Amino acid sequence: MSTVRKYVCVACLGLVAIGAVGDDVPAGTVADIEERTRPFGELCLEGDDCGGVEAAVPVVVQATGRSGAEIYALRCFACHDMGQSNAPKIGDAEAWKPRLEKGMEELLRTTKEGLNVMPPMGTCATCTDAELRAAIEHMAGVTGDGG
Repeated sequence: MSTVRKYVCVACLGLVAIGAVGDDVPAGTVADIEERTRPFGELCLEGDDCGGVEAAVPVVVQATGRSGAEIYALRCFACHDMGQSNAPKIGDAEAWKPRLEKGMEELLRTTKEGLNVMPPMGTCATCTDAELRAAIEHMAGVTGDGG
């Protein structure tokens, strides 16, 4: 008898499920969902017709000509102070020597592209080439002549 009850319960659940699937969405529900999930704004690019609204002026970040020491203190010290992940330590002439032998342009290129665990731009996305070069020179202990 308990087996019969199991089959009856399963059959009842099946009928309830079929009935639930067949129900129409209550009136107003679709419009309500569309209203709640519609975008709250529109993207208007410079030069587009934005319905009488002027496009926002883009913000341009300009480098300030920071020194190598400033860039080092802001971005480079975390790894180059202690030699984290084999980064050449600041002022360690032996560690910097083989790198400097490759030339400043190569050092600048690998700094910009990233190398091993160092991310591109050495985490200084707003640095100019001149600022990156100054930071490299500061760390390597060389003057502006590249070594």
